[in-house]
Amino acid sequence: MSAVTRPGLLQMVTSNILTLIVNPIIILLNFFQMNPQHTIPVIVDNGFVLSESRAILGYLAEKYAKDSTYYPSDPMARGVVNQRLMFDIGTLYQRLLETYMVR
Repeated sequence: MSAVTRPGLLQMVTSNILTLIVNPIIILLNFFQMNPQHTIPVIVDNGFVLSESRAILGYLAEKYAKDSTYYPSDPMARGVVNQRLMFDIGTLYQRLLETYMVR
């Protein structure tokens, strides 16, 4: 009896193929339900879901590294950190658009 005609082999192969197809779909559906914006990165911290890299960085620093040198509690020092975190939004992307945008 060949391997192809062995009883149960077709069922096993079919089951494995379905698992390979269905599991990623389930993972995606769970991700979309958890994160309606469908964006990456996203974290789940004890059931709290948060997306957007800057928000994640601020949250992690605030929760796990209170008054660290990386995200200080002093408003002026934190302002400088936030300025660096958001540089690309307010300055870099605008300059790139102005420089490379076809007119």
